[in-house]
Amino acid sequence: MSTARVVAERYSLIRPIGRGTSTVVYVARDRDGRLWAVKLVPARPGLRLDEAQRFREQVTRTVEHPGITPVVDAGLDADGTTLYLVMELLHGVTLRDMIAAPAEHPLESRLDLLERILEPLSEAHARGVVHGDFTPSNVFEQRAVGREGEATLLDLGLG
Repeated sequence: MSTARVVAERYSLIRPIGRGTSTVVYVARDRDGRLWAVKLVPARPGLRLDEAQRFREQVTRTVEHPGITPVVDAGLDADGTTLYLVMELLHGVTLRDMIAAPAEHPLESRLDLLERILEPLSEAHARGVVHGDFTPSNVFEQRAVGREGEATLLDLGLG
């Protein structure tokens, strides 16, 4: 039986839910039992503590908008090789998923989601924050009770 990896002495990784070129996003449980999405990013070799602190400040300085998922915690893990970002765990579907299943998601619903994501994207740009990785994987439609249909922009300013 393996022991789950714990990030920042607080977040126990449960299972991967997404992968990027060099990143992995996990469902994680914190010490209080709350579930989060934790993104792990390999740190470049020789990253200094002050650089990690600047990274934390940069990613937690998020544009406040209901259509933008904020980073609630970030930093350099104790192993010194991994940067982590903690965000709300969302339930729903990405535009990428919708494109991959056109029978379940007609063109009109995909275009509607894309149109709705323009407001939070525009708000970010108005505040000088560039997305850096605006792809269908970072356009999300929520399906959680009470939040059905909300368009949410993921990974703001992390590209």
